[in-house]
Amino acid sequence: MQAPEDLESQPGDSLAEHLVILCTGGAGRTSIEALQPEDGLNRWWFELGRTLDGIAVADGTIFAATRRRSRRNEREPELVFALRARDRTVLWRTDETSLRWPLAKLKLKYGMRTALGQISIGAGRQAAKSIQLAWDADLVADGDMLFVCSQGATFALDARSGAFRWFYPIVTGFTHNLISAHGGRLYVRGDPYAMVALEGRTGKTLWHFNGMAEPRTVLFDDAHLYAADDRAIVILRAADGTLEHTYTIQPSTEAFAGLRAEGVAYLMRSTGLHAVRLRDNKDLWHSAALVGAATQEPYGLPGMAQVNATGQHVFYAYRHRLAEAGVLVVGALEAETGRPLWQWRGPEVPFPMAGGASLAAALGHLYLSAHEGTFAFDGDDGHLLWQLHPGYNERLWGPVVIRTESVAG
Repeated sequence: MQAPEDLESQPGDSLAEHLVILCTGGAGRTSIEALQPEDGLNRWWFELGRTLDGIAVADGTIFAATRRRSRRNEREPELVFALRARDRTVLWRTDETSLRWPLAKLKLKYGMRTALGQISIGAGRQAAKSIQLAWDADLVADGDMLFVCSQGATFALDARSGAFRWFYPIVTGFTHNLISAHGGRLYVRGDPYAMVALEGRTGKTLWHFNGMAEPRTVLFDDAHLYAADDRAIVILRAADGTLEHTYTIQPSTEAFAGLRAEGVAYLMRSTGLHAVRLRDNKDLWHSAALVGAATQEPYGLPGMAQVNATGQHVFYAYRHRLAEAGVLVVGALEAETGRPLWQWRGPEVPFPMAGGASLAAALGHLYLSAHEGTFAFDGDDGHLLWQLHPGYNERLWGPVVIRTESVAG
């Protein structure tokens, strides 16, 4: 799944609002809720009545992929729909039935091509059978395009209408092959290439880059793509995929924690966070020791420290492991110097615990979702604005912060 998008203040924000979007309801995650960012009160909720597989946001619209709750039938059809975030109006819905003609043409074309290429009618039938919107879809949105990955096949839909636009063939061995989308381009896992850049409107292959095992974080500026996996962080030229720089992560002494689109990486080394400018591998600053970090071995740090960086702040969250419990620690550093701004520690929670925290920053606020609940902080001073404790049989999706049209508009 694509990580929550971080939104900083931009011109026109005074004429808009943003909402915090959560998905709740136990293992099935059966509802989508919109919370007011200033107080956490519910603005609206939308009952799905189905299992939520994927969610994406773009331009004030929430896109969701759902299926019936049973996983017994892997051909369980997906329903993809768009909600207007301002008032939860359903803008469109699409599924295999509504896409039957383009899917039929794809099955025929792709099945015949596979059969001829492998000289096997069985292989062609299997290839055609696999082209479906079914079971556990993933979503990525960019402007007026929505991309849906289902069983390794990628479908491009018009984000405004749900109409089918193009299809990218199945990638063997990957259930989800969407990496990210930005600036009119889609980035997917390829076969045999690790990363492929596609033109968003047409699906035309622009370039490929072989060298990322499985990108954990992908960010962009106007001209570059920054991608990190567990082994390395790379800078690629967005226009043609040319590799401009590689930073090799030393697994015995450091662990990747976060990335900023300006080409600054945040690494956990020993007991603190270090900011490294990637182009020349220069250390910009290192933070003071983080409480409890000394008890963590380097190989355990990726699941411990999570960083979300904006132009002004470097927010972090991790779990301080105690003898029989753990404490969620959240804090902020000054982005330019690493100077500590504030730190918050949650209540002790007994083991076993699983998973970390999901961070999203927008318009000066930090939102965090963890097993303890959902929290909102003032980004400058760490004041706890509000918190929601998880209710009975409730499971939280990481908070997604979006802008919507102004209420007057």
